[in-house]
Amino acid sequence: MALANGRQGGSGRLDWVQGGGQLHLQLSAPVTRQGWELDVDAGGATLRGLEGGPRRAADAAGLLRDSTGWDIPLAALGCWLRGAQAPAAAFGPARITYAPDLLPRRIEQAGWVVEYAGWAPGSFDGPALPLRDRGPPRRGSGAPGGGCLGWAR
Repeated sequence: MALANGRQGGSGRLDWVQGGGQLHLQLSAPVTRQGWELDVDAGGATLRGLEGGPRRAADAAGLLRDSTGWDIPLAALGCWLRGAQAPAAAFGPARITYAPDLLPRRIEQAGWVVEYAGWAPGSFDGPALPLRDRGPPRRGSGAPGGGCLGWAR
């Protein structure tokens, strides 16, 4: 994953586990050797790995941004990782470009662009899953506060 905010930039790793109404993220920045863990459930978000101890807030994305400077659209990212648009009420309308197989090739939403290299068939009756992306999701064209994220299946 790579992020930039117009003044600073860096790369790192984001491990995402979601299910049962809970989200667990592990974020690490190898160059600075910093790492954080974010747990989100119906009660709010807890961020660990900060100087001074864990912090808790109702808004997970705001907590992450305010504590680390990483501006990651968490609520949208979960949708985009599955090849779906994020809720329009929160992120505005999405513009989706489809490949000949009628699966998304590109999603543009809330100033972010996500491109998919292709899709792998799901196991058993599961849905198709995005292949490793053609390029990491990115925000606009280098706009301040923007960033890009990459993921592995």
